[in-house]
Amino acid sequence: MKTLLEFLCGKGFVVMTGHTDGAEYEAWAYEGPLDLESAVPQRFGVGDTPVAALEALDWQLEKATEYQAAPLAATPAPPLIPPALNRRELATVLAALRYHQDENLQAGPEIADLAIRDIATDGGTLQPLGSQEIDALCERLNVSPVSPLSKGLHVDPPPAESGAEPLHRVVYLIDVNARNPRDAAEHAGQILSDPNSLPPILHVIDRRGRTKTIDLAKSQT
Repeated sequence: MKTLLEFLCGKGFVVMTGHTDGAEYEAWAYEGPLDLESAVPQRFGVGDTPVAALEALDWQLEKATEYQAAPLAATPAPPLIPPALNRRELATVLAALRYHQDENLQAGPEIADLAIRDIATDGGTLQPLGSQEIDALCERLNVSPVSPLSKGLHVDPPPAESGAEPLHRVVYLIDVNARNPRDAAEHAGQILSDPNSLPPILHVIDRRGRTKTIDLAKSQT
């Protein structure tokens, strides 16, 4: 357990916990002074005996040392990958992101769980997202994920212009029968300008990408 001994001599301490039935033990390595409130958890190992848990922790620390010694690949940012998710899948992805944020990033950008760190860095080739970056990602994924705007047409938010009132992008969706796109556009324009037409349902996007559906017919009743 050379790596574990080096950690104890130079960085921190280890806490051993066990379940009441004695079936499993966890050994946690903390960096910092002998104070659980100020020390930062680094890695943990699990085993069916205290010795097995310490051996697992030693392996985790050894792998973490190897990972930290290897520089991240200096490659350009990968292209955006548009998600194709249904509502249940998106809800699960958001839940996983928030859980990862709460469980693994509360103490800082260092991810203590080596397996999760390996996933978050794509095998050590990428810099993992920080807590604020996960906030931004969740917000992007939450941009009208199941509205009609996402079923075949992507509409970007309006630019962040300064002015007396914030800028909004208003989208009108309608299905019309027509011989070609031009006729369809003219038909939609006639419906919009017809005073006898029913008030439309509009999708309003603010500059942060949040979408709200407004039924003008309901708002007038």
